[in-house]
Order: sequence, then C-alpha cells, then structure tokens
Amino acid sequence: MGARYFHEDDPFARDRALDDRAYSIDHFYAKLLGLPATFRTEAGRHEAERRAAFLRAFLDQLGTEIGHEPRR
Repeated sequence: MGARYFHEDDPFARDRALDDRAYSIDHFYAKLLGLPATFRTEAGRHEAERRAAFLRAFLDQLGTEIGHEPRR
C-alpha cells in the first residue's frame, strides 16, 4: 500500500490530523477502533469489541516500545 507504519515525531497523531493513507497506525484510529459501534447484533458487537481491545493492547505495547503514549 505504500504507507509508513507511523509518523516518526507524532506516531499516535496527538498534534496532527489523522492520515490513514500515509500511516498505518492512523488507520487504527480513523476506522478500526470505531467499527464495534457499527455492528448491529450483540454477538457481532461483542466480537468487534474483543478485537478492538486486542488492537488497543497492541497500541499500548507499541507506545511502550517507542516511548510515546497512545491516544485514547
């Protein structure tokens, strides 16, 4: 796709607009973490929330490794 993984100076877009075409991590915030709210069934929402929790844990770990606090 050609996107960089994250912005070097602001990996979690705290002080810049999200740009999920340029940075893969921005796509987590621009789309993926918002998906649970779009599911219509309880089972679908539950599974989407489970997966979103996994993504948030990943972002927490990434933040620890690169020395930046993920956005909430």
